[in-house]
Amino acid sequence: MPLLGLAAIALPGCLTPFDFAANAGLGVAQAGTSSFIQGTLQAAFDKPMEKVVEASRRALADLGYEVTREDAGTHYAQLQGSQSDGSSIVLKLRKSSETVTGLSIRVGLWGDNAVSRLILIEIEKKLGVHEPGPAAAAGSGAPQVQPR
Repeated sequence: MPLLGLAAIALPGCLTPFDFAANAGLGVAQAGTSSFIQGTLQAAFDKPMEKVVEASRRALADLGYEVTREDAGTHYAQLQGSQSDGSSIVLKLRKSSETVTGLSIRVGLWGDNAVSRLILIEIEKKLGVHEPGPAAAAGSGAPQVQPR
């Protein structure tokens, strides 16, 4: 039995029980944070749902994705689009309170972390909450990769 525990720790891409607990409980509970769990990127904003829906529409448009379907209710909204290869993009928004909105982004059948995060960053920019990462904050002193 102890070997099973070691296998879970040794295999790349496997979540240990500690990793799962750390990611599942904390990521969505705090506004302005995100977590990628089972193919879906989840985030929360301290913004009204209407503003997050509008920012999501504009972000998808700016990234070249057409919104093909939109459903909205009082406490829920969903935007659907597709990538150039036909795989789906689904954004689900849930109103937690008048000033807190939950967002989930799923790209494709299995989820695409990179594209999901790109969409999230664009939404954050539209909402004025995106903070540059360490490389961007370093400015011109950050190493640059030059194409050959």
